[in-house]
Amino acid sequence: MEKSIALVQLTDSKLKLIIGNVIDNKPVLVYSTERPLRSTIYRGNIKNFANLTEIIKSLTEIVDVDSKIRINLSDAVVLLPPIEFNVYQSNKTTNVVSATNIIQAVDIINVISMVRKEEIKDGDRIVDIVPDYYVLSDNRSSVRPPVGEASQILSIQAKVHTLPEGLINTYEQPFVSAGMRIRNFVCEPYAIASLVKSKKGFPSSYLLIDIEDGLTSLTLVSNGSPIKSKYFESGYNDLIESIINYFGVDFSEAENLISLYGINDRDLNFEPIIATVNDKKFTPNDLNEAINLFCKDYFLKMNASYNSLVNGFLVTVKEAPVVFCGRLTEINGFEKLLSDNFKEAKSKHFLKPDTIGARKSEYSALIGALLVSENNKGSLSEQQAKVAPISRMKENKKAK
Repeated sequence: MEKSIALVQLTDSKLKLIIGNVIDNKPVLVYSTERPLRSTIYRGNIKNFANLTEIIKSLTEIVDVDSKIRINLSDAVVLLPPIEFNVYQSNKTTNVVSATNIIQAVDIINVISMVRKEEIKDGDRIVDIVPDYYVLSDNRSSVRPPVGEASQILSIQAKVHTLPEGLINTYEQPFVSAGMRIRNFVCEPYAIASLVKSKKGFPSSYLLIDIEDGLTSLTLVSNGSPIKSKYFESGYNDLIESIINYFGVDFSEAENLISLYGINDRDLNFEPIIATVNDKKFTPNDLNEAINLFCKDYFLKMNASYNSLVNGFLVTVKEAPVVFCGRLTEINGFEKLLSDNFKEAKSKHFLKPDTIGARKSEYSALIGALLVSENNKGSLSEQQAKVAPISRMKENKKAK
């Protein structure tokens, strides 16, 4: 079987792994799995390195008896949360090395090396360099490296993605300890924007709001590329905690309630009992109340982050369409919550991958990162994936 790319995303609740490639510009998965991470990561920060290391180590040799698949995994693309995610614009020019003025790979390396020296915030580290386009001496431009073209000079306009050095180091550590090589990092908003770019009917410039387990990020995207981002500490898990506190149930029971019922905005002739705890009966109205308690604090933070993000931009930015994704967006009645609490979202789009095996909105970043990795848009990405081939187990051979 053709070698594929492995990608890993870590959230407050779970580790998600997908393995796949891109065929005819469409992501295709050959395998996906999840591992629970409760109490291992909190608000995007790793708290239990030993536990996470063991979970990652379990991915280096996967034996799925049900699917009759055996996978030896040696490296992966790792997604990073947008905690203090910064984007810098860089424009650099270099002379072409060859006496014949034919652009070679070394010229691409040289001009990108100049971008890599761009001054960034103290304590930050470059995650990726994403070329917008290259320009030749006759003003021809190309979004792909123009190797083989004739030009005396080579210019590049690129975006530089950075995150705090400490955050990146903490995500590196458990992978290194587990013996898995990190092929490259991709910051989540960039990955999601890449998926949006592939979807028909979605805008090219918009506000992206990704609501995950413990974090919510708001990112301005212009012409398909992130330009500015903010985040705040609240998300899907905070909604679940609100239900836990109101009903007195455990985490899984609270998740089940929100999954089954969501927001109930219908007038009912009777109130069905949806839960009984210590002889106390709860109805959909009680669930609405628990959700509303969460929303009061959550949307206060969202509106504050939004105002901070768009401050100083033109009115057109403030009227931009909004693309939503993440776990919270999939609960029944989420759009009503937006209408009641986030008036800035006048034109709304809800993002979901249509890839078999990863059709939930929470997989948007992983599928987008697969597109990024396959297209090799980031200049710090490697040219080839090195995931070991996936083999089918023989019928008479049992997993050890």
